[in-house]
Amino acid sequence: MSEHAIDPSSTLPEFTERAELRARIAIYLGAGGDVRILRKTIAQFGSGLAALLSPTLPARLRSEASSTGMARRVDAVLARTEALGGRWVASGFPGFPSALAQSDVVLLCVAGELPVGPMVTLVGSRDAEEYGLWCARALSGAIAGAGGVVVSGGAKGIDSASHDGAVDGGGRTVVVLGQGLGSALASGQGDAYRRWCDHGAVISEYLPDAHGSKQSFPERNRIVAALGVCTVVVQAAIKSGTLITARLARELGRPVFVIPGEVGQAPCAGSNALIESGEGRALTAPSALAAVTGMPSLSGVSFPSRRGRASTGFLAAEADPVAAMHPAVRFLREAGPQTSTSLVAQFGAEWLGVALELELEGVIRRDAEGRYFA
Repeated sequence: MSEHAIDPSSTLPEFTERAELRARIAIYLGAGGDVRILRKTIAQFGSGLAALLSPTLPARLRSEASSTGMARRVDAVLARTEALGGRWVASGFPGFPSALAQSDVVLLCVAGELPVGPMVTLVGSRDAEEYGLWCARALSGAIAGAGGVVVSGGAKGIDSASHDGAVDGGGRTVVVLGQGLGSALASGQGDAYRRWCDHGAVISEYLPDAHGSKQSFPERNRIVAALGVCTVVVQAAIKSGTLITARLARELGRPVFVIPGEVGQAPCAGSNALIESGEGRALTAPSALAAVTGMPSLSGVSFPSRRGRASTGFLAAEADPVAAMHPAVRFLREAGPQTSTSLVAQFGAEWLGVALELELEGVIRRDAEGRYFA
């Protein structure tokens, strides 16, 4: 068996998805794991197979990508990805996100199943305040309830709150990583990534064990922006990377919405500036997304009331009649941890709104598997 990714003596290899996938991974590895070189190569030659057979491919890249032992290296990447629960998909083939068809993305690692339905991108600061986290969870829950899919970057703060809100709302979510799948699963957020993957998909351009960098996280923002039919900035400071995603969305012709933040507060300065400049439309209710997303069931949907909020924070559970009287609290104390689905079945759709209040007030919490307990 040849030790090359493709047989260099071949003049017209069989153009199958598997052959092309292996060729692109070989180029990726031959480029030292630099995804930018892979993109440029595919853009120039049209396919990985054509690139490897072209006399104009740079000699060093040709030598590395077609070297003895490359087939084993490609096999190792495929095996490692499969062991992590993922698979690779190439642009131009089935399984590749249609929203990225016109982008420069040529290879994606996908874990889980890419959901079907209108996708809405939610982004914001890693260092979000309570208000921003509440808005993210409430909005993503509403989108999920209307049959939409929430897209975000999987970071702490607004991203995580958005993914959680979608899952807790019984919906689906897509996480776009700025690192490899294996690196993400091995991080302190590994359990969260697994949970989100179970209710949608986790995707990445990077090799399985690639670590994130100052370049890779802003770079993945173009995928975050491209997947959504619109982008919502929940809360962002003036220098937040979130503003990069908003700009990229505008460049793609996607509408940008912004949840207004408290004036004079640094964590909201960037998002409020988008509204002031006219680069983002103020969003004060989920219903504002009904037309642009094609989800009529969002019409008339408002944010739930944030009862119990005081200048010093949320009131203690004993002072809030919702926390003290809602039967779900007593049920959780007696029955133990429960999933959102089981609680909706027990107490109806109103549970989704009540859960946000109770969790923010500290009356209920969630375990590593996302189950509620009190």
